[in-house]
Amino acid sequence: MIYIMIAAGICIAEILLKGKAEKELKEGVQRRCRRLPVILEKHHNYGFAGNKMEEKPAAVKWTGTIIMAVVVICFFLLLPVKGRKGLKTGAALLFGGGLSNLTDRFVRGYVVDYFRIRTPFPKVNWFIFNLADFCLFTGAVIVLLASFWKDEV
Repeated sequence: MIYIMIAAGICIAEILLKGKAEKELKEGVQRRCRRLPVILEKHHNYGFAGNKMEEKPAAVKWTGTIIMAVVVICFFLLLPVKGRKGLKTGAALLFGGGLSNLTDRFVRGYVVDYFRIRTPFPKVNWFIFNLADFCLFTGAVIVLLASFWKDEV
């Protein structure tokens, strides 16, 4: 049950954050956070990460739908398995983040991204994210690492 709540929490948080970003941020205008290495900036992403395939939004939408279907099936097959907390946590992050971005694609026609992380690496600074993207990345890393341990708790 906790893993379903994690996924639902991500979706609810993203609905609120993306709505706030749509209302309060102007596209392309950067707002720096004083205490964090974060820049707030609204961007509408019509493609995959980095706007890849933005000229084919229908293909992006349906590819995302197929990938999410696989994630959802794996997530619900994994839930009744004893232990495997790492895999379940990673899968919950993938489910919540993926569902949030896919919902954006169907409701808005694009995904709302709203922050950049300032780093000493210019190529990393170019990317603009949302919480769902961060959850997708983190969930994928957790699933990858957890899959190496058979006896994972």
